Amino acid sequence: MKLKKSKLSIVAFMAIMGVSTSSYGANFTVSTSDDDGTGAIANTLSWAILQANQAAGLDTITLGTDVNITGVMKTLIDSDITIQSDGISRTISGDDKYRPLFIKSGQVIIKDMTISHGKAKGGDNMDGGAGAGLGGGVFVYDGNVTIDNVTFDSDNATGGSTNVKISSSYGDGGAGMYGDSNYVGGAGLFASSSSYDGAYGGSGNYGGSAGSQGEPIGGAGGFAGGGGPGYSYSATAIGGAGGFGAGGGFAYSYENTATGGAGGFGAGGGFAYSYENTATGGAGGFGAGGGGAGTEDGTAIAGIGGYGGADATGYYGGAGAGFGGALFAMAGTTTLNNVTFLNNSVTAGVGNAPGSDGMAKAADVFICTDTIHPTAALCSAKVNFCGTTNSTEIIGTTGSVCPTDPTPIDPTPTDTAKYDVSIDGVVSSVTAEDIPGAKASIDINGNHIIIATYNTYTAVVTTTPTGETTAVITNADGTVISTQVYPIGVSISIIVLNGQLVVRVNIQTNNFVIN
Repeated sequence: MKLKKSKLSIVAFMAIMGVSTSSYGANFTVSTSDDDGTGAIANTLSWAILQANQAAGLDTITLGTDVNITGVMKTLIDSDITIQSDGISRTISGDDKYRPLFIKSGQVIIKDMTISHGKAKGGDNMDGGAGAGLGGGVFVYDGNVTIDNVTFDSDNATGGSTNVKISSSYGDGGAGMYGDSNYVGGAGLFASSSSYDGAYGGSGNYGGSAGSQGEPIGGAGGFAGGGGPGYSYSATAIGGAGGFGAGGGFAYSYENTATGGAGGFGAGGGFAYSYENTATGGAGGFGAGGGGAGTEDGTAIAGIGGYGGADATGYYGGAGAGFGGALFAMAGTTTLNNVTFLNNSVTAGVGNAPGSDGMAKAADVFICTDTIHPTAALCSAKVNFCGTTNSTEIIGTTGSVCPTDPTPIDPTPTDTAKYDVSIDGVVSSVTAEDIPGAKASIDINGNHIIIATYNTYTAVVTTTPTGETTAVITNADGTVISTQVYPIGVSISIIVLNGQLVVRVNIQTNNFVIN
């Protein structure tokens, strides 16, 4: 079967295929080394991530320089993004203070670099529970993540400690996964607490917010936001619960019961005080300490820590855990291909009394699942070890669903020759192979187009007369699953991986191949 040349424009053709031309990704180059993590400084890594989150399609961030993170990374990866080096293996350093990368969602590829001296430090506290240090190099909240040809070197996760007076005020709110507790509001994922409200400190791009003080119940924090304190003279007081990564709020009642706010995932519970009745410290989230409790004439019940976090001891909150020195995976699927782990470590938070320290586990990789503990209910991570990836410093069961063993679209050996389509940088009229469900190859107005279908998936690979190639994969209803733009001279393959069409870059050939 031969296809005749058509006068149809490439835009019209893509519309027929159910592919939006606006879905093609953008390219960003990182040329500024020092990065305060806010995304406010042009050409930094955090700025590029912020731009990519706001742009349509699968975007590419290329490191044109080594990167030094100088502040908490507030721009989370929240869309389809590839981060790669520019041909020289670049390094992203956390300066032994900050975690370089936090992946919230998306189809994310991180490749050809070193992530070094990253640090996930749980927040410290006095009376409330301390926060957990999770994933010193990378934290995967969710998403489909591939980490390829990356070295994790000297990354660390450290739990927060208690009986630590941060400022002139006592820390009564729970500490966050980053923020220390300085006052009665819960600390956040991005910032320490210092007022009557919970802390947030983020940019607001992730639906986050802080809880406010309330009477008698404090407001709950949104994503990354600390809970607000709850006060009352005669009614039951309850501190606001912390959002993800954020601490619970303080609670106080003179005559009635008081219960500290529960910490979110990785964050400490709030301190509680009742003068005449029962005070119960807030429960710590996963990896975090429980909040302390105090009373004059009533009963004080110490808050319970989450998995790996310590229970409170009297007035003082429990310490936090250090999990996953290089990588902590909470949910989603992460594939580690040819990843090297060197000199990574975990450190437990220190409590106020014997037995009140946090745990320290998995210097390299912590794979969190909901079977670990009730406070791990949000966890459902899968991590595949592929290629030369290897480590004994892990918690959790690794998988082996790897990109190195693809299944051909049509595995019949006698048909293999029909699949090779040589472009060699020259766009010319091509005869389509009559292989049902496998491919069609046509020219439209000088744009060379290869179409591959498998099950409910369709891949459309378009090469312009100048040699630039765009690959778009859609499902049966036309929804775009992924897009990628490849520079001139790069060759690709369309393969079936785990029952879905995937486009990959070839290194060994200058031809486009449909396997």
